[in-house]
Amino acid sequence: MVVAVGDEPILARGWGYADPESESPADVESRYRAGAISAPLAAIALVDLLGESEHTLDTPVGDVLAGLSEWDAPVTIRHVLAHTSSLPDWGSGMDGAAAARDPRAALAWLAARTPEAAPGTCFGFTPADLLLTGLLAEELAGEPLPRLLRRRFFEPLGMEATFHDEGGPGRHELSPAVQEVSGEACDYGASIQPFDAGSLCTSARDLFAFTRALAGLELVEQGVLEALTESQRLRDGEPTGFGLGLGRTRLGEHE
Repeated sequence: MVVAVGDEPILARGWGYADPESESPADVESRYRAGAISAPLAAIALVDLLGESEHTLDTPVGDVLAGLSEWDAPVTIRHVLAHTSSLPDWGSGMDGAAAARDPRAALAWLAARTPEAAPGTCFGFTPADLLLTGLLAEELAGEPLPRLLRRRFFEPLGMEATFHDEGGPGRHELSPAVQEVSGEACDYGASIQPFDAGSLCTSARDLFAFTRALAGLELVEQGVLEALTESQRLRDGEPTGFGLGLGRTRLGEHE
């Protein structure tokens, strides 16, 4: 854990074991799967890339990704980033593990279905939004998502503990992350692909470096940061309390 006031850490330490078997203590350098914390990184990259392209937040995703233009109600890039797309979850027909193994198969599965409600009328998290965010970023950047994030964020900030687990070198250095599924313990992120919340691996120190750089406008301009964090609204005007891949909350006197 790293706690900071402004850009100055006031607490940096770990608790428990980085590896329960060897009882090696956890610290701020211990690497874990980032889980849902990884989702905003692709969103930040995508919004920044839009400023360099002919597309906007209100471009239908089918104008960027082939095969997604047949939906009756267009799903826009804004809908995907704001989690107001109403796209179906894998649980409504496609096995989640299969979607994780083959993103293009998951894309084809989505193309054959329609949103469960009119886009922009409901707020709700779905893995389909994460998938489309990553694929959109790849399409606009012309390079794989892991390489894009490494080039734009990880290398410039010296985030040496951060990488995408693609089954290669470095995987053995991960601290175990176990979750219970149907009463059995299993490795979180066992199905690896770069759009899955379990694929990004990082440390508390690296996450602090990223957050400090984002707030300090080292990664994006002020206008992009405001767009990312401004609460989006549903079609009826109701605020969702969530931005474009990021949310802003208040802790005491701090926002």
